[in-house]
Amino acid sequence: MNGNKTIKNLPHLKRPREKALYYGIGSLSDVELLALLIGKGTSKDNAISLARKLLHKHISLHNLYRINDPKLLFMPGIGEVKALKILAAFELNKRLLFLEGTHDRPIYNEMEIVRTFQNRIGRLHKETLYLLALTKRNYIISEKQLYLGTEAGFNLDPKEVVRELLIANADRYILIHNHPSGHVEPSGDDLTTTIELAKISAQFGVTLYDHLIIGANAYFSLRKLGKL
Repeated sequence: MNGNKTIKNLPHLKRPREKALYYGIGSLSDVELLALLIGKGTSKDNAISLARKLLHKHISLHNLYRINDPKLLFMPGIGEVKALKILAAFELNKRLLFLEGTHDRPIYNEMEIVRTFQNRIGRLHKETLYLLALTKRNYIISEKQLYLGTEAGFNLDPKEVVRELLIANADRYILIHNHPSGHVEPSGDDLTTTIELAKISAQFGVTLYDHLIIGANAYFSLRKLGKL
C-alpha cells in the first residue's frame, strides 16, 4: 500500500474503523488494530503504513507485547502519545489475563500465577520485580510492578516493599521476578535479599509467603526450597 494514500481514500469497508464497526473488532488484522491505536498518520505514512512499519521493526506482535518502555516504540510518526496508547492497550490485556476466570479478588494459585508471569516477563531482557499482596487466606489483594532493572538486575529497597504492603493492608505477600538468562536457580544475592526482606517485613506483621523466579519455560519457588 502506498504510505501517502490516506485512509480516507481507501474503500469504505477497508478502513479499520469502519470495518470494525461493520464486521466487528475481531475482523481486524494485527496491523489494522494497531492502526486504530495509532489513530493519525503523517504526510508520508498513514496509520496503517505506520502500524505495518512498527510490526516489521519488532518482527512480531509478540515482541511488541513484551515491551514496557515507550521509547522502544518511537519512530517517525510514533512519538510519546501514540507509544503510550499502544502500551496501555497491551497492559490492560495483561491485567485481564491475570484476572481471567477469577472473581474480583482471586485466590492465589501457584501454577496460574506462574503461567501468567511466564507469558508476561519470562522472555524479557531486563529483570523486573512484581509484588503480590495477599490476605491470610491467600486471596490476592493487589499486584504491582516495583522495579524494572537491567540485565544485571536491580537494587531492592526493603522500605519500599514494606510501604506497599502496608498500603495494601497485606497479611502476606509473594515476590515474583525473572532471570533474563532463562536459568531460574536463585543466585546468592536472591537468597540473601529474600531472607533479609522476610525478616524486615515480619517486624511489621507481614509474612513473605514465597519468592518465585520466572523463566520462559521454567520457574523456581524459594518456599519449596525451604528458605522461607
